[in-house]
Amino acid sequence: MQYGDGTDVRLGDRIRYGDVEGHIVCNIDGKEYTPDFPAYAWAYLGRGIMIETNKDGLVHCAATMEDLMLVSRATA
Repeated sequence: MQYGDGTDVRLGDRIRYGDVEGHIVCNIDGKEYTPDFPAYAWAYLGRGIMIETNKDGLVHCAATMEDLMLVSRATA
């Protein structure tokens, strides 16, 4: 999955869409999962990303959202 500007989404990225902020907890397309959101619990969705947000809770995004913006990359 990619952001609206074509940049690849990565696990742990801090993001924003509209007035919602959050971070990527699963990158199903990239087969990346955090310990709190493991593959066995979320891979069944088949594609997309999971975003833990400050406003909407946990959000599954299966297609590129044009207004999904990268705020900052996760630190290693």
